[in-house]
Amino acid sequence: MANESDEMRRRRREREDEEEAESRQQEPTKSGMKNTPLNSTSKVEDLGHQIEVLVEQVDRLYTMYFQRLEKLPPIQRRKVLEDLINQLDLEPKPTPQLRFKAQSARTKFLTYRERWDKKLKDMENSK
Repeated sequence: MANESDEMRRRRREREDEEEAESRQQEPTKSGMKNTPLNSTSKVEDLGHQIEVLVEQVDRLYTMYFQRLEKLPPIQRRKVLEDLINQLDLEPKPTPQLRFKAQSARTKFLTYRERWDKKLKDMENSK
């Protein structure tokens, strides 16, 4: 029974890694592209989509950690997510729609981050 659980976790991780690799391959090539509003628009949209997907993945991994199905919290994935948020903050957002999308992605991340940190603190305090 433990082997089945380990196998399920391994498959889930492989699937998430494949999804992440696919999303990276779909990014437009950056060589020779100037930072025009059209390019920054698509980049902001791509970053927003990547952030949404990664927030959900990291949340699932934290849920598994809190349920004691994983031994370690997803620190590396969370770091990647924080780097994407920082990258999104640095991108120009020429339209109100893009500013709204970027702010929504950032707010969603901050909300989840507070929840994860609170649960981690509760686990450390044995609640």
